[in-house]
Amino acid sequence: LIIEHSALKARGVQTIYHLLPEMLDVDSSEVVYIVRPRIALMKLIAQQVTHKGTQHLRRNFTVVFVPQRSMICEKVLEEDGAYDRVRIAELCLDLIPLDTDLLSLERSSFTDCHLRSD
Repeated sequence: LIIEHSALKARGVQTIYHLLPEMLDVDSSEVVYIVRPRIALMKLIAQQVTHKGTQHLRRNFTVVFVPQRSMICEKVLEEDGAYDRVRIAELCLDLIPLDTDLLSLERSSFTDCHLRSD
């Protein structure tokens, strides 16, 4: 994580979970997924959002793509029936300040597109 767990708790975050194939069992009305734009992750999110056990609950699901949103991932959510139940956002982390005079360029789109064929 980029931020300390205690800082998240101070801002109202109840619990942090890793994205796993199991169904999410939480009491919260707000569920936020912070993920890289990967098709496999979208499949897991779609399974959790469209699970029959969550249909009657009034939950707001948000998918936050880091470092940028992906139309392919959005299409996967749409095909799996989850797109209408989630809000989509992106968190651009192009430059991360490491010190007062040092920035880290974190843009990985070249790597994702050309080396990983993503």
